[in-house]
Amino acid sequence: MATHTIQALIEQQMRRWEIQGRRAPPPQPCVAISRQTGAGGTELAQRIARRFGYSLFDREVVKEVAESAGVSARLVEGLDGHVRSAIERYMTDAFHGGHFTESDYLRHLVRVIMALGERGGVVLLGRGSPIILRPERALRVLVVAPLDTRVEHLAAARSISREEASSIVKHADTERSEFLRHHFGVVQSDATLYDLSVNLGTLSLEAAERLVGEALRDRFPRSTPAEDSRRTKREASGSIPTKE
Repeated sequence: MATHTIQALIEQQMRRWEIQGRRAPPPQPCVAISRQTGAGGTELAQRIARRFGYSLFDREVVKEVAESAGVSARLVEGLDGHVRSAIERYMTDAFHGGHFTESDYLRHLVRVIMALGERGGVVLLGRGSPIILRPERALRVLVVAPLDTRVEHLAAARSISREEASSIVKHADTERSEFLRHHFGVVQSDATLYDLSVNLGTLSLEAAERLVGEALRDRFPRSTPAEDSRRTKREASGSIPTKE
């Protein structure tokens, strides 16, 4: 769904409520997650989305940004979560005639995430979403785990060696840190940027999911949706696996 379409849906619903003489209910909050590579942030985001019936936006944001900017997804992917070196920036802009710059990417990224935030009822994974969205619109979560744990998880998930996994994790950590520093002037590990930090090196996914759910209800008691009753029953019966 393109950003302009999201905005159109919001405005259309507002007009319906005005015609019916109803006050618009408060929009559902969002959950904005920043995570260390291999820490389990993706799995936690998926669980939270299922628990509350939210839409999950991870790689989907790339498509939204491309549609908002009117460019190909491939151009956006080249900038997604990545900061170009001065040489890369010069060569790419020269080749494409400056068609889609880092500034363009950031502008459309912020626009897309804010539009999704206003719609509400979404889980946003990475891309500066905890910094972009106001505290009044989102529960901001940081997901971490010790380096060794993250390397083990990635090696198992991708069926690669620990050495290769370690290289991927360290490179991704550096890129993510540089992306946040360059575009938003923040350090990912700054605890004041978040409402909640969970360590999946010591907490199970189930425990982290419960903590995020409780924090969401506590922060937004009037607009947090009821949990999926079917999931609650499965969880109580122990039929939900501990690892995803």
